[in-house]
Amino acid sequence: DLIGHSMGGLLISSLYAGHIVVDGIADPLFTRRDLSIRSKIDKIITLGTPYEGAPKLIDAVINDHMFSSDVELDIKANLSDFFLAAFGKLSKRIKSSFRGVAELIPTEKYVGTRHVHVNTLSSASSRKAVFDYSTDYTDYITCCKKIFSEEIIEKAILFQNAIRENGRNILFGYPKAFFIIGTGYPTLHEIYLDNGREKLQYTCYDKDFRSLYIESEEKCGDGTVPYLSSTMGGILPSMAKERFCSYPVRHVELCSYSNFHYIRKDRVSILDNIVNILLYGSMLAHD
Repeated sequence: DLIGHSMGGLLISSLYAGHIVVDGIADPLFTRRDLSIRSKIDKIITLGTPYEGAPKLIDAVINDHMFSSDVELDIKANLSDFFLAAFGKLSKRIKSSFRGVAELIPTEKYVGTRHVHVNTLSSASSRKAVFDYSTDYTDYITCCKKIFSEEIIEKAILFQNAIRENGRNILFGYPKAFFIIGTGYPTLHEIYLDNGREKLQYTCYDKDFRSLYIESEEKCGDGTVPYLSSTMGGILPSMAKERFCSYPVRHVELCSYSNFHYIRKDRVSILDNIVNILLYGSMLAHD
């Protein structure tokens, strides 16, 4: 049995796809593929996995928004960002050097939903900037190669494609895979990038704080992973309820609050659900 939070779900996807690390080198230029590994895998549980990537990762590289966002008033998160940037020397150069970060940026499918926009024109003059936003995947990748590097982005794309089957994450077709996600928090889901200056023009959140408690039934992300991504483009909720459910928690809280009771009627916690899946192969909570 395998349980993975966030990117852990993508690493499990890679294992299920049969991509085996060779000589201790974890590289998406796989030299060995062995599907027999599946005979050793039983149940798979993922929590808050960004199956189609997350714009938050690009924002975190370009800006100092590692824990917070530009719409949050969380003092603790903002202080953490400040100390990481100022004293931890977590610069853009350092953050853009991690291939694991690049592997979590929006996928081609996510870009296809027209939630990623790239300005392909530079400033025409010092007075006025010219904008020509493209939602083309090629323009997006060209921009990403400037934010990270060509080599890192090419390997990230290889990784993202290696864990897909029939246009979606490979775990979708595995009947013993179960998916738990977080919802109910403003999540960066749309970005406007400047290709010429390798920066964000501005970002869009799927819910503002003023409507957070008024529209509690609205489907949005966990603060880091957009609902669109955690649900594989919106297809997971349509599957059997025994394999998918959501909780009103933030991304990290899927683990740190796993033993809290969230479903008022029958008080089912995330941990209760995980245990029931491992024992009986079905979920307790239903969205």
